[in-house]
Amino acid sequence: AGGFVAALLAIYVPIAAGLHPVVCILVGAVVGGLLMLIPAIAKVKLNASEMVCSLMLNYVVLYVIMHFLSNDRSQGSTQTYPFLETAKVAKIVPGTELTWGFAIAIIATILVGFFMYRTRWGSTIRMIGINESFSKYSGMKVGGVIVLSQVIGGVLSGMGGAIEVLGRYNTFLWKDLPGYGWTGITVAILAKNNPLAIPFAALFIAYLNRGCELMSIYAGVPAEMIDIIQAVIFLFFAAEQFMSKTRQKMVVKETKEELAKKQQEAAVEG
Repeated sequence: AGGFVAALLAIYVPIAAGLHPVVCILVGAVVGGLLMLIPAIAKVKLNASEMVCSLMLNYVVLYVIMHFLSNDRSQGSTQTYPFLETAKVAKIVPGTELTWGFAIAIIATILVGFFMYRTRWGSTIRMIGINESFSKYSGMKVGGVIVLSQVIGGVLSGMGGAIEVLGRYNTFLWKDLPGYGWTGITVAILAKNNPLAIPFAALFIAYLNRGCELMSIYAGVPAEMIDIIQAVIFLFFAAEQFMSKTRQKMVVKETKEELAKKQQEAAVEG
């Protein structure tokens, strides 16, 4: 959604060079944040899973965009008209895919890391993520913080989509979901939800992805190997979450048994 709206501005709204991509990216970020209000409010008001709502919303957005895409007969495929040259994100190294979007991503990572670990709002978000029930009893405004965190995620996603489209393509031609959501979840799991570790986890996944492509070409290894690796990561993450709850129950049970034993010994001594 962020990429599509940025593409529309890049096609139909002429702005001065240098300012044009900035405006497109900012508007794409705002659209991403507004869209994430839908799963955020569903979570707060209906206690619906924000992940399930977000995943289902992806398809709604995809087919709405597909409805508005024009058919450029000269290109022989469904896509928009070409972007204005002033709207494209410039390359850091000419002749490569490395754009200034990479620098923006690094800056965004640092800012989010500072926000999460050096501000009161960030601390509140992390506390609610760890234990929502305890946060409610502590008097935290859980609903408002959930909405805030979802909107921040939407802003970052919309910004990323706008940078991706304006930096790597000349037209908007996504006819399928690019799959960055699942990749992002895998990266977040590897980074243990630490924003500052995200670039390293992302580079690791990119290394695996590229390695699987090369192995498919030169060694005959199926390209789906990267999907298998990601699935294994999900499996271990789910196992860790399951075991953490099991360990917590065991600790609580042992504590109760130890307390009951001490009370019984105290009663006998008395």
